[in-house]
Amino acid sequence: MNKAGIGAWIYTTDLDDLVRVDANGDLVKQSLTYGVYAFVDGIIFLEEGSASSGLYSFFRIGMAENNVNKIDLYLDGGLVYQGLFHNRPDDKIGLGISMDHFSEGFKQKQEQSQILIEETEVLLELTYQYNVGPGIF
Repeated sequence: MNKAGIGAWIYTTDLDDLVRVDANGDLVKQSLTYGVYAFVDGIIFLEEGSASSGLYSFFRIGMAENNVNKIDLYLDGGLVYQGLFHNRPDDKIGLGISMDHFSEGFKQKQEQSQILIEETEVLLELTYQYNVGPGIF
């Protein structure tokens, strides 16, 4: 299955700005925040004669305002192979990577508390899905 999409979101509740304060020293409230995202999932190839065994890929990106959100950029992607073993056609093995970028507002807030953080966090994941039986993974 190949698919792609784009979208946006709005969060309408009041949120604290991560850094800005008013005259009383209280964090400034922001009435909404928003972000955008996109994704692509696709089949790279299928094994000959199979409707599902093969190599699949995925990629996602999301962006959000940096003054109220701790993460302003998120990326992930990876590969999944289904049917690596002929006697296990529904099992899947996958390798993925994701990256979070911390917003400037969040980094400033952490620095004010004398907490040093990196600009990004990266996660590498290797998974194996073993199909025990119908509906049980």
